Amino acid sequence: MISKHLTPEEYRNLKILCVFGNTSVIYVTIDDKVYDFGNNESGCLGLGADNKNIHRPKLNPYLSGKCLTDIQYGYLFCIGLTANGRCYSWGVNDCGQLGVGIADKHSVPQLIGGELADKRVTRMCVSNCFALVLTECDRVYGWGRNTFCQLGVRTVDNKFQPVLIQFGHKIADILCGKTHSIALTETGRLYTWGNNRYGQTGREVRIWDKTGLSEIVSSPKLLDFNPVVRKVVCGSDHSLLLTTDGEVYAFGFNSDGQVGNGTTNTQCLPIKVSDQIRFKDIMTNTTGNISAAIAVDDEYYIWGECKGKRILSPQKVDKNGKWDQIVRQNVKRFLVITRHGDQLIYGHKLILKIRNKKFWHKCEHYMDADGKEIRVKHADIVDQLLTLANIYGEESLASLCSQFMIQTIDVFNVCQLYAKALELKCEELETKCYDFMAQNMKDICLTQEFLEFDGELAKQLINNAFIAGSNSV
Repeated sequence: MISKHLTPEEYRNLKILCVFGNTSVIYVTIDDKVYDFGNNESGCLGLGADNKNIHRPKLNPYLSGKCLTDIQYGYLFCIGLTANGRCYSWGVNDCGQLGVGIADKHSVPQLIGGELADKRVTRMCVSNCFALVLTECDRVYGWGRNTFCQLGVRTVDNKFQPVLIQFGHKIADILCGKTHSIALTETGRLYTWGNNRYGQTGREVRIWDKTGLSEIVSSPKLLDFNPVVRKVVCGSDHSLLLTTDGEVYAFGFNSDGQVGNGTTNTQCLPIKVSDQIRFKDIMTNTTGNISAAIAVDDEYYIWGECKGKRILSPQKVDKNGKWDQIVRQNVKRFLVITRHGDQLIYGHKLILKIRNKKFWHKCEHYMDADGKEIRVKHADIVDQLLTLANIYGEESLASLCSQFMIQTIDVFNVCQLYAKALELKCEELETKCYDFMAQNMKDICLTQEFLEFDGELAKQLINNAFIAGSNSV
């Protein structure tokens, strides 16, 4: 459908591509023009007209120039997020999923105000008939259908404007399935709430609470789960967790084996999908019963329902086979940081974005138009990337960062790099600092950076530099 409407040149100019309902398409170009085509039922394309199919890409005058950074969709409605943290919504609105205060549908994109009027949204998650957003000040808001308390506000009334959801910890990411929700804290713990009929919240079923409703968790509750989680994805009624140790856990509805426990039985508590494989990324979607993951050796694994076939436990994908294209289409890209033209440093985009917002914003300043590459011009970016690599055990990334820093050693930064090497126990960088100090001691000692350097560390650096110098004679 898409290929027959877009030329190769138009493909190259894509910044965002959103395909929903299999027949509706919205895409954003690198010059911030928005085009729509396909099914426009209930005004879901945001073109200002209802129930009229658009057969050729049509410029959207309401969204073009808004600097959209993300578009997500539910059932016949969409929400767009702009670079300045504003949310626009359009389409069907029978249960308040547009968040604009009334139940009327809107074929023209509407700015979501209310509680979000003076907030900058950094992350959003849109489900079938409700939405969650995370703001710059770490607050979470939700609106739309609330039949199963998926908005986490202890009632089952639909919410037509954003309402604040309360947590006891800082939230780093938000996810939602069809009728359940999950929040990931900055320390890697999980809050879950909403429909728990099939164990979607990672708890035993039949939970009773103040609403008098069974099988519902009416407000966010911490999940009793010890491993540190670095990523969560939600399917319609199941969820996957990726830990900092590279383990994948799953829970929830399992009719097609999407939990990966070797059966089709519902899995209420998180269960590890493999004891042998270490993973680095996970993915699923909210409209199907399929799960997938990428191992640290870059092999792809898939389980659940795929092309009418049930796969009950992780199965390696034949990279020349029919599953490969399906998996690759959903793979989260890695951030590529280029040094000296041909050598690359890779950092997992999700880790950078969720675990260290300050660092991520620094990266964004140097990011290219399609958000895939940063050309390193300042050593402090690699400095912080090295810190993250050590925290999360990314050994290959740590080694590449160390090599980059070694090549940037000069008389002005050697003290700073030496302190960093000690902090992160980076022996290779530490040794290179000694060698450089031994060869350039006079010039280094005359710099303002050395004069302001910690006295004890300076003595240690000089002493070891003398040892390094004598060993090289």
